Amino acid sequence: MQKYAESSAKQISQNNLNNNADKNGDITNVVTNFDYGREKAVYDKLVEQYVSLSTKASDASIDASYCNSIINTFSTPNNNINQILAKSNIQKEINDVNNKFSKLYKTTFSTISDYNHYLAMKNIMTVSGISITESLSKRLYLFLTFVVGFGFSLIIAIAIEMIKKMFFGATKGQNT
Repeated sequence: MQKYAESSAKQISQNNLNNNADKNGDITNVVTNFDYGREKAVYDKLVEQYVSLSTKASDASIDASYCNSIINTFSTPNNNINQILAKSNIQKEINDVNNKFSKLYKTTFSTISDYNHYLAMKNIMTVSGISITESLSKRLYLFLTFVVGFGFSLIIAIAIEMIKKMFFGATKGQNT
């Protein structure tokens, strides 16, 4: 195709040179920056379309012959094989594969469920401000919890006694 376009461009260029020359041989009215190699004529498009369609037709013919051979292979029964025995063996294998897939499905479902629970707990853990590191022992955490709880309960007990003394102590006539 490229050679055809180049030869067409040369021919058009030569015709333009001959037609656009004046009496002295000087060339006038010539477009010098036009690239004829990029232009496609109607015939170029028709040739490309012909090649494309013939390739598709050839591929379709090969596919059709392959499909016909497959149909012929599976449409004629093989008399050397016991059909009833083969059918029962195939049914047994289908049941075995079905059982294996059922077990795999149960295992997959259990794994996915566990993973979803893990993700939910991980998201809750990252949202929470409390985090426990495994390098510290549980006894330390229990001790810190006890100390902090005791401290808060002591502060609350003192606050309650002060409130009692302020409100109820003044009403009984006691001086503060």
